[in-house]
Amino acid sequence: MKNRRTALIFLVLLMLTLTACGKPEFGVTENTGKRMTITAMNADRDDFFMVGSLDVADGEQIVITSRLTEGSIRVEIVEDLDGQSIEVLPVIDGEAIITANLQNGESASGTVAAGSYSVRATCLERATGTIQIEVKPAAYSDYIGKRYTGEDPWGNPLSITLKSMDGIEVSFEYESVIGEDDYRRSFLAESSGELNAGTISFHITATAKENEAMHLDYTGSLTLAGGSLLVTYDAGSVIEESTQGGSAGYQALGLEGENKTVELTAR
Repeated sequence: MKNRRTALIFLVLLMLTLTACGKPEFGVTENTGKRMTITAMNADRDDFFMVGSLDVADGEQIVITSRLTEGSIRVEIVEDLDGQSIEVLPVIDGEAIITANLQNGESASGTVAAGSYSVRATCLERATGTIQIEVKPAAYSDYIGKRYTGEDPWGNPLSITLKSMDGIEVSFEYESVIGEDDYRRSFLAESSGELNAGTISFHITATAKENEAMHLDYTGSLTLAGGSLLVTYDAGSVIEESTQGGSAGYQALGLEGENKTVELTAR
């Protein structure tokens, strides 16, 4: 009788253990600001939660990787417009910047502007497993091969083409036009620089195609961010030589604050 009672108690305990292990679960089990883990255990369809916050700096992207063994989960990245933190409930109906419907082995990534972001997760099919969301250095290969256009700080047409990338060395073409009609001066220069945390330092020199006495010489940086190319001018100028002495215009040293940087967009 004692052995039978012991066996019965063991069976009840085993059943309770199995029931506890199979309890539905859907939520975040890790959140460091740069890394978030979503864990699902028999999560039901339409289960939902939203949590902040992922902190993204310039030159970083969000990478989402599914390690689900069952089912499907939708992950949405939503910007924290009010500077919400991990302790503050995020706005549930915010517009998603990145949306990914993920099953086992699938992944998604996207480059976003620097800032804080919340994660909204919805179970699309009964799910078990984990999803990792990480903030990592951006995959800058997406920028290569594109021509970025806009204006320099003085309102002149400017374009930069990122031609190739070998390791961290990026080669690019700088093209600028100053003046119009008979006074039009065009500059074209090939250069390269090392990509460091999304930024390439440059020193550009070029001679006007229409006038060999006119030279362009600028030092600054190119920053790859949010799908655009930011060009910052730190020093240099455009100079036209003459028998009466050199004259300078468009001097970078005269620029201050935000006026030093312009944004070029991909074409």
